[in-house]
Amino acid sequence: MPLKKGVECVGGIKPPITIDDKEKVVILSNGEKYKYDLLVVTPPARLPKPFEGTPLVAETPTGKWTAINVYTGRSLKYDDVYLPGEHSMPYAGLPAAGVPVHFTALASAAAITGELLGQPVDPAQINAMTCALDYGDVGMMFNCDIKLDLSGNKAAWVGNCYSILTSPLGKLIKDLFYKTWLATTM
Repeated sequence: MPLKKGVECVGGIKPPITIDDKEKVVILSNGEKYKYDLLVVTPPARLPKPFEGTPLVAETPTGKWTAINVYTGRSLKYDDVYLPGEHSMPYAGLPAAGVPVHFTALASAAAITGELLGQPVDPAQINAMTCALDYGDVGMMFNCDIKLDLSGNKAAWVGNCYSILTSPLGKLIKDLFYKTWLATTM
């Protein structure tokens, strides 16, 4: 849908890039050029500076992230520290996005509650992720089934996603999602 509006999204770009704002062109490190009228640049997710150099961080193939237990969000280094946040999702195999962070925060809260009560509590970590996107005149919804590998401490979701809806109704659902569910559950 974005292309119908003349919008082109280019992802996965690695620095260095050059932005010539007089000619309104972006030049990639491989020499490829993209002309633009309006340029929106989104930096990749990264480890927040306060975590850098701390023992909470682990090196992964996708960079440095805080290391957590995929089921509870508990730090792998310190038993009394929980780290649900975008800074820990890539370590657990999840995308750095609000939905998995939300469920990991709920799992962390449930684990803490169980410890305070002295009773085991199922953290009910994420097992599916439904996302709503706005594509101008229409909206899209898709679902990803998530399988937790507790022995390997990873969540698998890539390749387990499917489209639920692409229509103007999807845009309304996305708007309702942000204006009701998120506003009332956070």
